[in-house]
Amino acid sequence: VTWPNTPVQLANSTSGAYIDTLQVSCAGSTAIAAVGTSDNVVVYRSVNGGGAFGAGIQVASGASDFNLFSDQNGGILLLSLADNQDSGYVLIARSSFDGGNTWTLATSVANDVASYYQGFQAFSPAPGQFYVAWIAQIAGDGSQGLKLASSQDRGATWSTPTTIVSPSYFYSYTLAEKPSIGSFALGANSGGDVELLWVDARGGSGDGWTVQRWGVADAA
Repeated sequence: VTWPNTPVQLANSTSGAYIDTLQVSCAGSTAIAAVGTSDNVVVYRSVNGGGAFGAGIQVASGASDFNLFSDQNGGILLLSLADNQDSGYVLIARSSFDGGNTWTLATSVANDVASYYQGFQAFSPAPGQFYVAWIAQIAGDGSQGLKLASSQDRGATWSTPTTIVSPSYFYSYTLAEKPSIGSFALGANSGGDVELLWVDARGGSGDGWTVQRWGVADAA
C-alpha cells in the first residue's frame, strides 16, 4: 500500500498540553481533521485531499470527548461532551455547511449524559437529518436509560429527548428484573427506519441484542 502524500503535521503539544483525540471527515477533495488538545477541539481543513491543511480553528473548549459525523450532502456535525455542574455531562452540537470553514454556535442536545466513556452515538439517514442516542442519568440512585433526540434542520434545533429504554442499572448483576445497558449503536434498515441496537448485559443471563425502530418521518 502506498500513500500519495508525505505526512502533514497538524499540531504539536506545548509544555503542559497534550493531544488525545483525532477525528477525520472527508467529502470529495475536502478533508476535516478535528484534534483534541487539552480538552479543546481544534479543526483543520484541507481542500486538496489532505495534501495541505490550513490554520486550525478552535471550535469547542472544555470537551471531555467529541466526535464528527456527516450527512449525505457533506454537512458536518461536531458533538462534544462538557462537564455538567450538577452531575454527568452536557452534549453539545455544532454544525458546518461549508466543509468546516465556518461553524454554527453551540446548541445543547442533552444535559444528562451519564459518562464520557460510554459516550454517545449519532447517525444521519438523510441530508440534513441527524439522530443522537446516549446513556442518560435518570435518577440519583444510579439508574440509567437510553435516550434519543433528532434534528431535521442540519443540527440547528433538536427535538425533546425521548427515553427509549426504561431506567436500568449499569452494574445489574443482582437486579435480574432490570435491563443493564452495555454497548449500543445507531443505524438504519433497508426500509429507511432508524434503528437503535443495544446490549442487555445483565449478569447471569448472557448478553442479548435488542433492536428498537423508529420511522424516520415520525421521529422528529
